[in-house]
Amino acid sequence: RVFISGLRPSRLRRSADPASCTPQFEDSLKMRLLMPLLALVGFTAGQVELNCVQVPGNLKQIDAGNGQVFGVNTNKNIYTIHGGVWTMLPGALIHVSVGAAGVWGVNSYNQIYKMVGGDWVLTTGALKQIDAGGVQFAVGCNSANNIYSLRSEE
Repeated sequence: RVFISGLRPSRLRRSADPASCTPQFEDSLKMRLLMPLLALVGFTAGQVELNCVQVPGNLKQIDAGNGQVFGVNTNKNIYTIHGGVWTMLPGALIHVSVGAAGVWGVNSYNQIYKMVGGDWVLTTGALKQIDAGGVQFAVGCNSANNIYSLRSEE
């Protein structure tokens, strides 16, 4: 199996088997121009394979990184999973992200929180969405869709 980061299928269609999902690339001009370039580096669409297994629970947003998974539901409850068991964490967020920069989240008032020692610590700034994938920083967007970078030690 080959997984290429940065190349995402334009949409996923459910197959008859609910335990599998195969990416279906749109037949667009963009994809028709991109595929010959990818073929030069030895990649074909047939090499992308996703083995999907449904996990119990319902979340509206989920993120995984550094061997951890966090998510939030429609009631703004925050969850993490350990050993196949979802655990509700204290607090209320609309978006949570886990990555090299730690665990970060934002609430419905666009307040930014970072998990420190198992507690949510309010930081400065206001974002509607945040991503903790950077090694030394988290990035996010505010309500005006401007992009910001936060140092992970904030």
